[in-house]
Amino acid sequence: MGVENDFNAGREFDNWHCKDLEDFVLINVVEGREYDKRDLRKRCSDLLRMANNENTRTICEKRNNNEDRIYQKGPGNSDRNKPQIRKFDIDACDGIIHEINKVMLPAADGW
Repeated sequence: MGVENDFNAGREFDNWHCKDLEDFVLINVVEGREYDKRDLRKRCSDLLRMANNENTRTICEKRNNNEDRIYQKGPGNSDRNKPQIRKFDIDACDGIIHEINKVMLPAADGW
């Protein structure tokens, strides 16, 4: 099974800095507010400030079967390889989680 991603696969893990790892985690977190599926549908094309102080964009695509596809694209993701939200509104101890099918990537500054 292959994993397709935009990340430079040739980069060695030993060269990563704590800030890189922190950005990878915090690009997936919104502080101070919960956005459920209904909220995300209302903000199609809007930017969302994440816990690492970078913006992601909510992207909605209309489908023929009336079931919209919703994506949350990080600044390091390409348009053709954006993360799709597959499961919404999963209860967690301090909020809700949405399951995505690809890694949401922070900006690639300094990589």
